[in-house]
Amino acid sequence: MADNDTPTYESPRNPNMLRRRPQGAAYYAPETFSDRVWNLYFISVTPGRQGGGIGGALLNHVDNELRQRGPSNAQVLIVETSSTNQYTRTRKFYPKYGFVEEARIRRFYGPNDHKVVFWKSLTTDR
Repeated sequence: MADNDTPTYESPRNPNMLRRRPQGAAYYAPETFSDRVWNLYFISVTPGRQGGGIGGALLNHVDNELRQRGPSNAQVLIVETSSTNQYTRTRKFYPKYGFVEEARIRRFYGPNDHKVVFWKSLTTDR
């Protein structure tokens, strides 16, 4: 995702096309010791651009990429976040994209900060 007002460098493939600074990023990988489960380790959007659809576009991109790998390679996507008030918007974000809260691990990050795990099927069955 790019901010069209902030050119940073020219594209090596097309010197007439300016590249833009990223406004968001996502990182996902297979979950170690699991059966076709992938973990969305982070999804982040520049604070001034949050709420504008960049996070949703990133999440849809991850979802589409994993679905294209097929059920023999990707069946479930998980993501975790914190239970603190700071992450209320985050916890409301994932269900909009088909995730369900699967687990809470109490005191994971600290005495009043629990790990909240969201789960999503990448196949037609739930």
